[in-house]
Amino acid sequence: MVNLILFYIILSLLLISTVTFGIIWYKSNRERKSLFFKLFIGSLISAIGLAITPAMHDIIAGIGILVIMVSIIYIYMVSKGKATNVFLKYSMMSIVIGALFTVMGFCFKSYSQQGLDREAAITKSISDDANSSSSSESKKEKESEKDQKDLENANYLGYKYMLEDVPKNTNHIITKAYMDKDKNYNTTIFVNDQISSLSGSELKRYVKVVFDKVKKLEDGYEPNEKSGASRIIINDSSGNRLAHSSFFTRKIKYDFE
Repeated sequence: MVNLILFYIILSLLLISTVTFGIIWYKSNRERKSLFFKLFIGSLISAIGLAITPAMHDIIAGIGILVIMVSIIYIYMVSKGKATNVFLKYSMMSIVIGALFTVMGFCFKSYSQQGLDREAAITKSISDDANSSSSSESKKEKESEKDQKDLENANYLGYKYMLEDVPKNTNHIITKAYMDKDKNYNTTIFVNDQISSLSGSELKRYVKVVFDKVKKLEDGYEPNEKSGASRIIINDSSGNRLAHSSFFTRKIKYDFE
């Protein structure tokens, strides 16, 4: 926060200096060799320096330090009589500008690093949210799979128990109904002697009624974990197969035609 405030203070000073030196130069003789023109250009370059990429901040600070060192050495040499004082006033100004460059470079570098740190933190937060969301979706999928298996198992048990009541519910026209676990859990049906004694179209009609009743019961308990590859098989009282359901279409096929 302190670096950010210092950054805006320096930027404001540079902008004010640029405008001030520009106005003074404009209202004077407007010579490009004048001191105010040079100050105007220097302040302008310094202000623009704040907008360049963070990779240049070390260079800006380095230039500032170099300018300060050269100016101090020059002032020292003048004080010892080893150099003329022609550029003395420029040296003092260079120290000020060099200090601004140094502070500006380190200050803005720190400020940019804070921005990079915030960006990295935001990116990590987004990544964590994405991972959390992915984990949540995976958990929901597993729960959904478990719910599906539970439903299929419940339907299997329900269908199995309902088949046991079929003889009573059909006045024993169907004498026995069960899922044969030894034969791929096919639904096996036996009809009474009255149906078995029929023939031709009449037998076909009664067998179709029996098949439709069992098929409707089976459909009411789908999905069923055992019925995916199973069929409905209808036998006469002696165990001879009268009809069965097609494996692919699930429609009735007669075995006595």
